[in-house]
Amino acid sequence: DEIPIPDIVNQTLEEATRELEQLNLVVDEVIEQNNEEVDEGKVIKTSPSIGTKVKEGFSVTVFVSLGMEKTPLENYE
Repeated sequence: DEIPIPDIVNQTLEEATRELEQLNLVVDEVIEQNNEEVDEGKVIKTSPSIGTKVKEGFSVTVFVSLGMEKTPLENYE
């Protein structure tokens, strides 16, 4: 049986992991990256992408937002 990757965007990693595990999918890797649209700590996307059909036990990479990129403030004297 093939299972479509669920839409877990904007969920916390914990919620997303639970949803994937309920479908017998495995969170293989978590990659954190800056993102302006998705709040810190929430899922940005998955690989394979949402809706892709995979077999039970398939490993999914989850990308989690670090929030907006923090630009270092210059030290003004």
